[in-house]
Amino acid sequence: MQTRARLPSIPYLVCGTSLIGLGMTFIIPAITILRHDLAISADKAQLVLSIFLLTAALGQVIAGPVSDHYGRKPTILFGSALYFIGALISLFAQNIDILLFGRFLQGFGAACCIAMSRIMVNDCLPKTQATRTLSSVTAMMVIVQVLSLALGGLIVDNFGWRLNLFVLTMLGFIMILLSLVVGHETNLHRTPSLNIKTITKASRQLFKLPIFNLNFTVTSIQVGMFFAMNGFMIYHFQHLGASITEFGIYFSLVSVGYIIGNILNRHFSQHHSIEFLAMIGTLGTFFAVILMAVLPAIVPHPAMLSVALTVFGITNGMAVNNSMIIGISVAGRSSGMAIGLMGAGQVLTGSIVGSLVIALGGEHNPYIGLIVIGLLTLISIICAVIAYMMHQKQMQSNLDIS
Repeated sequence: MQTRARLPSIPYLVCGTSLIGLGMTFIIPAITILRHDLAISADKAQLVLSIFLLTAALGQVIAGPVSDHYGRKPTILFGSALYFIGALISLFAQNIDILLFGRFLQGFGAACCIAMSRIMVNDCLPKTQATRTLSSVTAMMVIVQVLSLALGGLIVDNFGWRLNLFVLTMLGFIMILLSLVVGHETNLHRTPSLNIKTITKASRQLFKLPIFNLNFTVTSIQVGMFFAMNGFMIYHFQHLGASITEFGIYFSLVSVGYIIGNILNRHFSQHHSIEFLAMIGTLGTFFAVILMAVLPAIVPHPAMLSVALTVFGITNGMAVNNSMIIGISVAGRSSGMAIGLMGAGQVLTGSIVGSLVIALGGEHNPYIGLIVIGLLTLISIICAVIAYMMHQKQMQSNLDIS
């Protein structure tokens, strides 16, 4: 039996997984004010989110294999420091170029933290237990983001967007202290070497595995849709008459739904396979996207859109963690590489889709964004159904052999 390390404290894991989300939720309500203060276009303002997400994607690809070789603790400590430095630079930026540079560093640091927090769970726990624990961590992480999104809107309305960046700077500093004081190493089976050749070989081997490919696609789309909505949904709420503060409160309900979804996932995983739950989650998110289009058309009020977003959060919460654990479970010693690639796919998808929606005119016509994420959801459904059928076939083969 493979020796496993002791699981780090849940609050520490929650802090690590929260940094990407907080880096978004404290900035989203500030976008329209930031545009005015720095005299930039909507496309330029979108880069404040997109650059952060792109480097958060790149960072996870690098952080995963680095931690497979050097360990989880040095990697998360480095990421915490980089997050702090990036947020500090952004705080004092006087033009968009310096702000984007700070967000670049901040995104890279956040990538290291979220990748390590997730992979530590996989290091320490078997597959089914890891799913339940990751659901708990994610639920608590989302509670933090619910509060931060509402708080971010209030801060911007009353004190300006730079105070939001000051909060992010302090969060980076707190993460450094936690990594030094309570963080410990969980990677007891490190890879013997680290170079471009071994990284390329490990990634190629992962993408040869059908189960990894299918769940990589599901998680990339499901998380990517949420990140993309962070960028364009504010315009949908404004069209329905919501203020920035109201947007923060209404949009935070998607996180409330996500909490409920993770609680349901923790319960149902004791009775159903996680492959089945991932498939149900993807079907539910497609239904939620339909509600986003239909409910506000029937009753044009922000509350109706928030109802649909709550449903999206519930079903998205059921899809994401299950697919991630399934994908990581087939990676063996390259689990860090697997979580890095999956995290990168999630964030990269969100960045590309968010920018695409704005480029297509999503700030003026919210249905453009809904059409894009609706089509993506259909792809994730196909992948989840195939993965479930493969699981059923494998289970039947095992029964036949026994």
